[in-house]
Amino acid sequence: MNEKEYRLLKTVDGTVQCLPGKKEEIVRCRFCIHSKQFLQGRRWVPSPARAFCLASRTTTNVDLSCVTAVCCNDMRGEGFSSVLNVIS
Repeated sequence: MNEKEYRLLKTVDGTVQCLPGKKEEIVRCRFCIHSKQFLQGRRWVPSPARAFCLASRTTTNVDLSCVTAVCCNDMRGEGFSSVLNVIS
């Protein structure tokens, strides 16, 4: 992963620091267009939102209870943006 293209957001008590001063529950990351992958143990699991946007529409279920980090490509500081807004 190139650091300049992605941010690694560590999870703390089921949340990530999405923007300065703004935390989001990782359950929202599952539906965010900026989420790329979830670190589950030692394995990166593709984001369901990203899989849908790429039209592959298949991904393994993300067990949010054991996610320790989220790979996010929001480099402009837009914050949470639901994939549901893209497909509606």
